Amino acid sequence: MLGRAALISMSLVIGTMLAAQARINSFLAADLGDGYAAALVVFSLGFATTASFSLVHPRARAAVRRFPRQLRSGEIGWWISLSGPMGILAVLAQAATVKVVGVALFSLFFIFGQIVSSASIDHFGWSPGRRLRLTPLGLAAVVLALAGVGAASLPRLGNSWAATVLIFVVVFTAGVLMSGQMALNGSVTAATGRPEPAGLATYVFGIAALLAVTAAMQLAGHGTGVLVGLAEVKWWYPAAGLIGPVVVLLGAVIVRTVGALLFSMGLVAGQLAGSMLLDVAWPSAGTIFSWATPLGGLMALAALFVLQRWGHHR
Repeated sequence: MLGRAALISMSLVIGTMLAAQARINSFLAADLGDGYAAALVVFSLGFATTASFSLVHPRARAAVRRFPRQLRSGEIGWWISLSGPMGILAVLAQAATVKVVGVALFSLFFIFGQIVSSASIDHFGWSPGRRLRLTPLGLAAVVLALAGVGAASLPRLGNSWAATVLIFVVVFTAGVLMSGQMALNGSVTAATGRPEPAGLATYVFGIAALLAVTAAMQLAGHGTGVLVGLAEVKWWYPAAGLIGPVVVLLGAVIVRTVGALLFSMGLVAGQLAGSMLLDVAWPSAGTIFSWATPLGGLMALAALFVLQRWGHHR
């Protein structure tokens, strides 16, 4: 069993991967001409990866076989069907906003939603396992992280206030739902003993929702670009679909041990570090990078340290 420090380190790596996924999804959506098409590609690749691993791993295979029986018996509730649509909104938000504001600001808005949601999940005991109430220092750590998010956002607010607020609302909502999705996946992992059923459920329900939306748009005469521009897709774009299973499977395991808030704080540091590197080395048209961005990242890292040491009690 990995220790807390190792699990938090893994959450940092996952956060860096999420930053890369956001940039890849934005380019994939641009080449396909449709955010829904990009989400369908990402979810399909994620399902294929998770299903392949489940087939070759004996314990994962057994857990997946038990999963339908647990659904029918009510041991796992209908709410697991919400995990797919929650993940879809995150992909759509990436596709629509990263090219406008850059990876760093997208990550900051997304992080804000994750922190608010995961703090509530842990404090009120909505995640599986232990209930982790915030101590005064833990609350101060959350406020420090949010202050870092606000500080790094200031340069952008001066240029396009109204558009930035609209993007903030969309991405903030996606961040809130992402933490909720992690909590749902953690519950399924606790019930099945493995994270693979949670991952497969996320992709199956997500693909079903995407196909339903695509069919409705076709009937309404608003075709989606599932195949448009496919020849322009770069060979490395499918990496976005491979990152998803890693986030879902590892996140479902980590959140059971360290809690939703501490896991999200690890994602904060990783996403900020990864997004800043991407915006410097590979900027998009809407990227604005200033001294406030690394300052916000340092504040988030300080908050992560305080939260790990003195942030909560059972």
